[in-house]
Amino acid sequence: LLTDEEKNDPNKYYYNNQHDLRYTGINVKLITAFLSSKKTKANGNLVHPSHLSKYGDAIKWATVAGKKLPTEYHIGMDKFIRAYKKEFEFAEAKKNNNKRKSEGTEQTTRNPGRFPNYLTVHLTRPMGILFEENYDHGGAYIAEINEGSSAAVDGSICRGDQLIAIGEKRVSGMDFEEVMKLIVGGVEMKTKLSFFRGPAES
Repeated sequence: LLTDEEKNDPNKYYYNNQHDLRYTGINVKLITAFLSSKKTKANGNLVHPSHLSKYGDAIKWATVAGKKLPTEYHIGMDKFIRAYKKEFEFAEAKKNNNKRKSEGTEQTTRNPGRFPNYLTVHLTRPMGILFEENYDHGGAYIAEINEGSSAAVDGSICRGDQLIAIGEKRVSGMDFEEVMKLIVGGVEMKTKLSFFRGPAES
């Protein structure tokens, strides 16, 4: 139980609480549950993964009675941070799509004309594109483009672009696993990809 002086010290993490919890060991499930409660900002956006990693690093480098942290802690934390990074990247890509939609942005593509939001590229393997699943509408969109890759050098496509065709085969709305099989299974050195710049429901 905390004293009145301790409860009123704004420099303490238990400020305004009634009790200070003390543990004889580290429970990774307890830590990841705490991190899950800290991943959303007041405005509803997710915090950057590096912010949550700081908590884990603080515990990792702390010395408790001269004992090493259990292996289960390191495995559990690494698994949690990897999963959260994917969650954050997906949320950011979705936010960028919604931003384009709300602003009504119409960007110039390689083939402007009647369909200014469509573009086609021919990329050398490895293309350097990280695709993510469109959970609401099926198919895939660009979540990340690796620096220095053939996609980055081409410069025509960007994060958030919706993949609509591989070669001459339309893949918009297709099961994500099937889309990835078509991409990975290709044997040509150059791959023809067609994209739509806008939200998946357009």
